[in-house]
Amino acid sequence: MTEIRPNEVTKLLREIELRTPGAVEQLVELVYHDLKRMASIRMRTIPPWDMLQPTALVNEAFLKLFGNEPPSWENRRHFFRAASRAMRNVIVDRARYNLAQKRGGQGREIPLREELIPIEESEQAIFVTEAIEQLAGLHPRQAEVVELRYYVGLSNDQIAQAMGISRNTVQRDWDFASAWLKKKLADEWVP
Repeated sequence: MTEIRPNEVTKLLREIELRTPGAVEQLVELVYHDLKRMASIRMRTIPPWDMLQPTALVNEAFLKLFGNEPPSWENRRHFFRAASRAMRNVIVDRARYNLAQKRGGQGREIPLREELIPIEESEQAIFVTEAIEQLAGLHPRQAEVVELRYYVGLSNDQIAQAMGISRNTVQRDWDFASAWLKKKLADEWVP
């Protein structure tokens, strides 16, 4: 992500919470490049036949982030995590819609590797997302490492800095989460 001073984003988040005129626009201008980069990374999880573009994904995520009520985020990290989840939700919603339109699909084994998982079928996208959500319910920090690495595309060093933990802890969390997800996918995914 671009080097944005965390206090700039946090200040604007407070102003948005207070409904300060122009604060949302200032935040968008400040973080748009980073959000578009996140969207481009997330696009790697979308089947090639889905025509969603990074700009559209960012716009749809903003609609989810800035609904009817003023959002309340603690800081930059909290905002980007919420943005990442909003993008994931947009993708999963589209996958569910496409799956409903398709009336079923042919599943295949879902590999979990160091790099991003190429998800080629809507059903697989939904299953992987649900597995990560289950992991978050049991092991929130490890799930956050997965989200930051898998969906946002951050390196171990970037994750360590964003989460305020050591690089070694990030690697241990990734190893644990990766093994947990591989077992979950192997045990429950029916191709």
